Amino acid sequence: MSCGDPNAGDCMQPHGNSSCADAVCCQSVCAGSPSCCEVMWDDLCAFVAVQLCNSNCTLTCPVGATNESEICSQITNDPSIRPDSVGPNTPQSIAAQATICGKIFTTNSGGNVVVDVDVYSIDLRNADTDQDGSVKVSITLAAVRPVFAALVPVNSTETALPGAQVLVNGAGCSSGRDWNCVAPAQYWIVVAPGANGIISSQTIDCSNGGYWMKVETAAACALPCVNATGGCFDVHGTPSCVDPSCCSLVCAYIASCCETAWDADCAILAAKDCGAPAPVYDSCASPLDISTGSTNITLLGSTAGSPAFTCAANTAVSGGDVWLRWTSPQGTSGDYQIDVCGATFDTRMDVFTGPCSSLTLKQCSDNSIFCSPNYASRVTLAANCATPYLIRVASLTGQTGFATVHVTLISSAQSCCVEDLNQSGIVDAADLGTLLGQFGLCTNCSADFNASGFVDSSDLGQMLANFGTCP
Repeated sequence: MSCGDPNAGDCMQPHGNSSCADAVCCQSVCAGSPSCCEVMWDDLCAFVAVQLCNSNCTLTCPVGATNESEICSQITNDPSIRPDSVGPNTPQSIAAQATICGKIFTTNSGGNVVVDVDVYSIDLRNADTDQDGSVKVSITLAAVRPVFAALVPVNSTETALPGAQVLVNGAGCSSGRDWNCVAPAQYWIVVAPGANGIISSQTIDCSNGGYWMKVETAAACALPCVNATGGCFDVHGTPSCVDPSCCSLVCAYIASCCETAWDADCAILAAKDCGAPAPVYDSCASPLDISTGSTNITLLGSTAGSPAFTCAANTAVSGGDVWLRWTSPQGTSGDYQIDVCGATFDTRMDVFTGPCSSLTLKQCSDNSIFCSPNYASRVTLAANCATPYLIRVASLTGQTGFATVHVTLISSAQSCCVEDLNQSGIVDAADLGTLLGQFGLCTNCSADFNASGFVDSSDLGQMLANFGTCP
């Protein structure tokens, strides 16, 4: 389906179709997350729509901002961007460090819709003080209705906007930010209604056309998405990622991914828009072996497995899942808690025994009230000796992310063999020494395995017969 199709679905709610019914809102969301218009309008798309498309929000200009010189309802600062502009017009000059408050509007002139575009001129010819041939320019933009800002060469026209060197979207009173390294020259910053450099004819008036824009420059600059070392689907403390096209796509929506660090939000957006490969532990046949404690996992790129999720609380179709295999520490049994508390997406968990072809469900969890946030999953399990358990962690359809699996002993560990008197997992000389120390008449002695009231040759024989590693 296409943006604006009345059958596409509510932009503010996740649904199975691509795109949504509000054309302007749809285009604004898909400018940063193309998969929303190509694959499915999932939870992330709906969340972004709520942020971008709320025209009832209140926009507050930053303290110290300069007002746009153009009076709202007049067109005096657009010299060439739009053919419907009224000339002659002159761009408003701004400093290299400036915050501007302005208003965009549309009007009807002789039956034709005229779209207001604001143009600001900025001179960076003397900004390259470190003489490296480039200047860092960042633009932060917030607006009520969907509006974009684009840094383009002087005397550009509308066709240059989608390819702007700096291009940022803002709407719903939430701010967006983008930056780039550019040559020290004169530029225009064009502010217009729409998204991603595409001017829209959405209805805007002076009451809901407000925006503010902050421009910052610096002499030192390193190009985004160049010479990066971290994977696009991994979290790392350095900015950018190794795939330049995927990196550019993500950073066009989350500028900090190319400026400070490639965090979980960057990796998740990359997975959605660039197609992450499935984890090696994506299927029951190739589970990740884990130990008691904490293990970090990823569901990026995971696919849905079987059997179907059967916890009574929620039997809706699951999204991708991954598989883990855990066995209680050697020679012991006990009660364990297994959870993914802290996960930032809606999870489900199953615990099975048996082969993949004939799994037996032991425990399952959808949303646990004992986790925060409470859409993570938690189960308790009475783990038997030497029994491998298959743990499946799944997401709801359209959701993905990273999680940490915690396996925690919540009772006293019990030895899997009574002859292991010190519960070391091995029946050895230490246990034999304890038995010999209790030899003879003995009430409630740990080495009186047959409860005869004596530690005798019968108990000694049983220990010697089970000498070695406990099962």
